[in-house]
Amino acid sequence: MKPTFLDFLYGSLPARFESDFGREESTLRLQQATKRMFSGALTHQQAVGTVSELEVVLARRIPFVRNSFAPYFVGSFKETGQGHVVLEGRFTMHWLVKVFLTFWFGFCLLWTTLAIYATWTSATAVMWWFPLAGVAMFGIGLVLVQLGKWLARDDTAWLSGIIREALSGGRGPANP
Repeated sequence: MKPTFLDFLYGSLPARFESDFGREESTLRLQQATKRMFSGALTHQQAVGTVSELEVVLARRIPFVRNSFAPYFVGSFKETGQGHVVLEGRFTMHWLVKVFLTFWFGFCLLWTTLAIYATWTSATAVMWWFPLAGVAMFGIGLVLVQLGKWLARDDTAWLSGIIREALSGGRGPANP
């Protein structure tokens, strides 16, 4: 199936991490491997977010770098039928970024539609370029999202490594 525009903006990547520990120990180990907020040394990257038994929200933070299009891991601990604990969730953009992009692209479409209508119904052809402003803003939005995702291309693997290491019991990262 071909990816669509909506997949580009709102898509997510499912993830599942098995733990060698119970729910409480898994939560504690992941909390210890991550920070609540970006604090501490300004010289190294950190996994930052909230970790509880009910919800896990993590992102990669790099000093002096801010990328709103970077993926967040959103998930929760679950117990399987065999008594194992797994962390299930997805990597996706922050929900506020998705809301902003909805307004951005929605406004671009509305602008372009109204500008085309105004240009066609106008007796003068002075504003023929008016609809092109909406198309240009739409294109700029696409380029910014693509650039932001490209800059964050390693974040999913990096966060996955942090999570796997915390839940593996010190035997190193699990197979991807």
